[in-house]
Amino acid sequence: MKTRPPLSLIADEEKSPLVCQLLDIIQQQHEEIQVLKDEIARLKRHPRRPKLKPSRLEDRSRTASERDPEAKRLGSAKRAKTGELAIHETQVIA
Repeated sequence: MKTRPPLSLIADEEKSPLVCQLLDIIQQQHEEIQVLKDEIARLKRHPRRPKLKPSRLEDRSRTASERDPEAKRLGSAKRAKTGELAIHETQVIA
């Protein structure tokens, strides 16, 4: 599939009302073409396009260097499973 050239190459000062209107028309046509392509694929029983979510890797607000160095990571506070068991009787096995 061909990719569209970026339309933001035109400076805001150079955009006349006619250019803005034409860019809006191009955007509407692009959306309508995509809807029609999806409809054709549905009628041909082709699988749908997957809806991809944006990556969350860049959205992290704090990096590892900004975190508190003494703060523990989640899941690192471990406890002994048998530490709280009460011993009722002791048996010596030979």
